Amino acid sequence: MTGHLDHDRISLSVLGEASDADRAHLAACPVCRAEVEQFEQALQGLRSSVREWSDREFAGVSADPKPLYRPALTAGSMAVLALLSLLALKFPILHPAASGSVATADYNDADLLAQVNADLARPVPKGMETLLPR
Repeated sequence: MTGHLDHDRISLSVLGEASDADRAHLAACPVCRAEVEQFEQALQGLRSSVREWSDREFAGVSADPKPLYRPALTAGSMAVLALLSLLALKFPILHPAASGSVATADYNDADLLAQVNADLARPVPKGMETLLPR
């Protein structure tokens, strides 16, 4: 090999992915070997700094912390359930048979189809018929 290893090949060497030729060059070239060692030392310094930081930041934190949001989530779920229950009792649309607006007799398919066809045949919805000119 005529020259020294470029930065990409030195990075591959540090990662343990050097080619046989690059490994042979590193064994014979003190300049490239020193650059690989310097790169490894920098990575080791970064690794130890990150570990020290994480040890400081997470000191005293248990591996399985009890989430603080669970009581709030439970209370919120209960409130939503209570609100839905009140709405189901208050508005008859949720219980059409109990409101009296729908007959309690069972409809057969032909009666239901006739009612749907009559509703679809209207020029405007029932609530807006009063706005039509006479």
